[in-house]
Amino acid sequence: MRQRIDRSMRVPPRPLIGIVIWAAYAIYAVVSVLPSGIDFDELADTPSNVIKSLVIPVGLGAAALLVGVYFLGWWRPVFHEERRSPRWTLLIAAFLGLAVVVALVRTDWGGTEASLILWLAVATLCIAVAEEALCRGILVTALRGGVGEVGVWFWSSVLFGLLHAGNIVLGQDVGPTLAQVATSFLYGSVMYGVRRSTGTPQPSHAGSFRLRDGCSASIWTAPDGSNLLTLPASSVQTAPDG
Repeated sequence: MRQRIDRSMRVPPRPLIGIVIWAAYAIYAVVSVLPSGIDFDELADTPSNVIKSLVIPVGLGAAALLVGVYFLGWWRPVFHEERRSPRWTLLIAAFLGLAVVVALVRTDWGGTEASLILWLAVATLCIAVAEEALCRGILVTALRGGVGEVGVWFWSSVLFGLLHAGNIVLGQDVGPTLAQVATSFLYGSVMYGVRRSTGTPQPSHAGSFRLRDGCSASIWTAPDGSNLLTLPASSVQTAPDG
């Protein structure tokens, strides 16, 4: 599916533009955390750690991405899906909502201070806005300027997964990082489906926020206890599997 180029676009969408923006953000996402000096497995231990290593750098990154969308003139194609998929695909969004509810029900927030939960929520919201705007917004728009829709889904999801490979530089072990990249590819595919089914990436923002909040609560972890998707799971207790 090739998107319609309208006069509001100051720069015609091209895959290379999206890849350059993705690469710039991927580098920034790693470099911006390093000055904090906080170990990867301690990023979510305290409100101060969350603010310094996540809220501030990721929040600034998200703001920069939104400003870039505005100056490119891509606001409408980034946040509006012109060709929606069949109505039955709304089941994707429904299942996503169910997963959110399950994550919240299974999470044991007892013993966690309210300020930490608040800043984790702010951090995961910043992450959701930044990554959804980049991967389900900018990349989808850019890729549609040069590849077919199957390629749009595949490459936007692949790049979403690879976006998390930088966690190795931040101190995460190789095994959990590779698992995170693979899982994020699948997660990105679901978020792509939500965009196509609802006509907007906004539900993806909300789903990403809540699911990532669940991830920071250790809902989805590797067998060794390592987090598969995003924030370390050291700050919130988790209900036992069952």
